[in-house]
Amino acid sequence: MRLLHARLCDEPLWVVDARSPAEPGAIEKALQGNLCRCTGYAPIIRAAQAISSYGAPEADPLRAERIALKGKIKAIHDGRRVEIADQIIVPASPDDFAAVYEANPGATIVAGSTDVGLWVTKFMRRIGPVIFIGHLQELKRIAENDSELRLYAGVSYSEALPSIAANFPQLGELWDRIVGEQIRNMGTIGGNIANGSPIGDTPPPLIALGAKLHLRRGEHRREIKLEDYFLAYGKQDRQPGEFVESVTIPYLPAGEHFATYKISKRREEDISALCGAFRIFVSDTGVVGMVRVAFGGMAATPKRQGRGGRFGWQAMDIGNRGSGYRGFR
Repeated sequence: MRLLHARLCDEPLWVVDARSPAEPGAIEKALQGNLCRCTGYAPIIRAAQAISSYGAPEADPLRAERIALKGKIKAIHDGRRVEIADQIIVPASPDDFAAVYEANPGATIVAGSTDVGLWVTKFMRRIGPVIFIGHLQELKRIAENDSELRLYAGVSYSEALPSIAANFPQLGELWDRIVGEQIRNMGTIGGNIANGSPIGDTPPPLIALGAKLHLRRGEHRREIKLEDYFLAYGKQDRQPGEFVESVTIPYLPAGEHFATYKISKRREEDISALCGAFRIFVSDTGVVGMVRVAFGGMAATPKRQGRGGRFGWQAMDIGNRGSGYRGFR
């Protein structure tokens, strides 16, 4: 089911496109991000469950209008760059985007606008020139092979979920607690990483999993460990005109276990007060040979501890020289 928006008595009116009878859990998930102070949620859930009895979605004139409008928008796309008053640039392709950003390193990159949008609405910041990349399908790719999952920067949380759930089922619950479904439909993996927030939800688990970041500036590409990207608060290892192109996440080797936990003031719809990811290797004889822990929300950056570091808000690798020793990683 999908949730659309209108307004009623100064509160959101939920318009649900239900393709089949929905379970209460699915309805509640679709309602994430909305607050009802009038009728309460029980009548809304009952209405959503009953909506499929009023006819097929194909007969809905609003749905037909949306499909027609999408067709008109696609028809005017001619594959060329769009520039508006030197303040809005819509590149024609990833290569064009790389060239434009290299020439305009002070520009603001906008994809889902779930974070940048607040800079305008809450802080009244001027963010021009803006480079919009939400339409670049090449940056929405998801690639899987025998050893790793690769998510390109424009992939949204919702688009990534099937691959994440299939390869890292331990991340499923965390994924459902990343803001609301509407935001997950727009927010991108690349944006969550690139902004460098110490309370971003994806960096701690990806750091614990040993993810690598792929950066691009013009025609030049480089690869770094995700944990090395975060240098200090508000500072990342990203050169002027360089952007996050993708992130690769290696699969867990046999014998390793992984879990991630999020603590927030509210269980749903809240930013992390603390996000912790825990990865351990256990031998066939039950000996713990390696521990890798990463935290976010406890310092200026999400981070894990290196060899010989102190265990505190960071992370720790423990080498056990008994049976099953794996050493530091």
